[in-house]
Amino acid sequence: MIAVVEATAGVFAKEPPNPILPVWNEIVWTVIAVVLLYLLLRVAFPKVANPLDRRSEQIRADLAAAEQARVEAEQVQARYRQQISEARAEAGRIIDEARRAFEAERSEVLARVNAELAEQRQQAAAEIEAAKAQALDGLRPMVADLTADAAARVLGRPVPVEVAQRAVSGVLAGGAA
Repeated sequence: MIAVVEATAGVFAKEPPNPILPVWNEIVWTVIAVVLLYLLLRVAFPKVANPLDRRSEQIRADLAAAEQARVEAEQVQARYRQQISEARAEAGRIIDEARRAFEAERSEVLARVNAELAEQRQQAAAEIEAAKAQALDGLRPMVADLTADAAARVLGRPVPVEVAQRAVSGVLAGGAA
């Protein structure tokens, strides 16, 4: 038992470690960890960060290109709307011009047709008057003969045909005999 006590005394006889000073093996492992961390930051981290940075730059460039494309599309759309507006205005102007030309042509045709109709009416009226005069001229001798016969029967004496013709002409002309 003495040997056990001596053996345990040797273990307890050691001085307790200083809490302020680190142990040598901890210093070695800390230096190794710092060197590894330094190497990782200098070598491995840039290899991981560079593709991420490039990807980030590519995304920014793509976003800028998309924004530029959107702006250009809006400009094209604005030009397209402007062209449509101008085309509509031009179409309206052409329609108005065609409407005015049509109205002018219509007025001209109506005036010409009305003039022709008026001329035809005048010709028809003149032809009617001529036919009427011709008919009256053809009827006058017969009416004068009938008038002379009727007057002779009423009067009981013969009436000269010339007197009957003058009476008929006066009545037909609107006067009295």
